[in-house]
Amino acid sequence: MAAASMTKGSEQLVPPAGGAGGRRQVWAMLRMTIGLMGMLLVGYSLGIVSGAMQHAQEDLGLTTEDTEIAVSILLVWATISSALGVPANSLFGRRPVIALAALFYAGGALGVAAADGLQSLVLARSMLGVGVGLASGTVPVYSAEVSPPNMRGVLLALTDFGVVIGLLVAAVVNVGFWHVDAGWRWAMGLGAVPALMMLLGTPCLPESPRWLAMKGRPEAAEAVLKQIHGTEDVRALLDDIMEAIREEGSDEETRSGCWARLRRGAAKLWSLWAQRGLRRAATLGMGLMIANQLAGINTVCYYSTTILMKAGFSADSSIWLAAVCPAAQLVGVALSVASMDSLGRRPTTLVSCFGVVVSLFALTASLSAGDAWQEVSAIALMVYLVAFGFGLATVPWVMNGELYPLKVRSAAAGQATLTCWIMSWIVGRYFLSLCNSLGEAGAFGIFAVCSLVCAAWLFFVLPETRGLELEDIAELFADPDPKGQKAPRRGGAAAALGAGKARECGDMAHRPNDMQMALRA
Repeated sequence: MAAASMTKGSEQLVPPAGGAGGRRQVWAMLRMTIGLMGMLLVGYSLGIVSGAMQHAQEDLGLTTEDTEIAVSILLVWATISSALGVPANSLFGRRPVIALAALFYAGGALGVAAADGLQSLVLARSMLGVGVGLASGTVPVYSAEVSPPNMRGVLLALTDFGVVIGLLVAAVVNVGFWHVDAGWRWAMGLGAVPALMMLLGTPCLPESPRWLAMKGRPEAAEAVLKQIHGTEDVRALLDDIMEAIREEGSDEETRSGCWARLRRGAAKLWSLWAQRGLRRAATLGMGLMIANQLAGINTVCYYSTTILMKAGFSADSSIWLAAVCPAAQLVGVALSVASMDSLGRRPTTLVSCFGVVVSLFALTASLSAGDAWQEVSAIALMVYLVAFGFGLATVPWVMNGELYPLKVRSAAAGQATLTCWIMSWIVGRYFLSLCNSLGEAGAFGIFAVCSLVCAAWLFFVLPETRGLELEDIAELFADPDPKGQKAPRRGGAAAALGAGKARECGDMAHRPNDMQMALRA
């Protein structure tokens, strides 16, 4: 009943498809911007730690271990909430979960600002973690489902653009409040502003058309599809979606009780690993998230100021250079937005991996040389951030919104997000200990080797999904023909691409599918 009341208004929120095209596009982008603010909050919560927690440690009398607990507790709850977001997305829809994420984040940010000790700080950071986990597991899936194929790569890349914008804003805020008395409270508390804006703007978002269709509301789904594609003729695409739902039995969920839904959710997770095609997709989705974290990006987010000070820079110089770090990553993400739908996902990722590996080895060498090479360390760090932003920052989120059939999409994306947060916690929690044992050069040397291994693996298993409908992408993994010559299911989605475009997509997928035989069990 709650889900129905929260999503019932979706039909009323969709303007007629026959309105002015420019006005329709403006409203569509405004709604997408509101949704993408969830990822800005993710970036802000990660980046603000770099500067603000140093002063919070002094003001609250926290030990080093207390600080590690306060920092890492966000990742623990982000991991838990990303897992709980899977059934919530399937039961209530994408839009209510985005609103809930904003509510938790706003409460957590204000709680951190008012914290008077370790317990209250940990409690508030836990609330932040719930909001971050829900947003990171929902926004990419939602963005994929409300995007037309020719814009999906750009709009999904913008989710990571939002994360980096959040990192940049956090860095600027850290600089602004660095010499302000109790400025860390203002820096932490300001995160509530975009969270409240997102919460208030959520009613303007349309619900996912695929979720509406899965819940037995094809008329509402058709209305949203007309808005997304800017045309009245969306019956072919709607028929494809409804056929996928019938084939997968997703409509049965609307007539199930709570325990039946939980059992079916467990069955979905099991099917990800029991069926060969889904297992290949799930392995790739989780592997992309592991590659994202083993590149060491979150150590830069949490400890950029500390890393730069270890490289030989003063405290004031380090905080200013730390503010440049997210700007460098933003350049890479901006280039990724431009290349995602032009070059494709696969070449974007491989170029990014090459740049990350080279720059990490250069950073390892410069840190080994000591203060004499501090400028080289700074340059290598900036090159690393541009390279990471170009592909490894964006492609894991983009492809985890694309890879899976409708019935298991929320479960699979939630599983990948859970993997991301677990790896993020491991890397962030033990980085300083690793530095104490091996030195900063040794720690980044390990990241360099891990990135090299991940790059080699992705070269052999990563397919191209550019330009394909979501219902057709799953067939890249289910296709039993190692040459990838099987035609996409039905003709509705493929017909929208045109015969030439469909052949192009098949050609791009040819080599990755051939190499993906290594994933078959």
